[in-house]
Amino acid sequence: MPEMIWKEFLAAHYRPHLIVAKSIESDARSIADAETLVRHLAGTLGVRGNFAFSADRSELWIAVEREIDAERLRVVLAALPHGSSDEWNSMAFVQLDQNAMKRIAGLRGRKPTA
Repeated sequence: MPEMIWKEFLAAHYRPHLIVAKSIESDARSIADAETLVRHLAGTLGVRGNFAFSADRSELWIAVEREIDAERLRVVLAALPHGSSDEWNSMAFVQLDQNAMKRIAGLRGRKPTA
């Protein structure tokens, strides 16, 4: 599961898959916590393709090379599909509140049934 730097990932992969996780709390710590949880979740799910993160104070962008990896993450994160665009092969969005963060944290270390 090779994690890449955002700009390098985008340069290397044409129209990857995107999941946008928006934090209800809108602070840097919540986004950093979400990034850490998703990174661990990628390992738990056995993500095999390249992926990358980009974050600001309220959103975490997760770009994923392989469709199967993106779909697994989307399902486990409970992100809603939102079609595609010229830049992204598929897009999905999820709002992260404390309950969602606890649910995701509970998946660490065990294989989710997604």
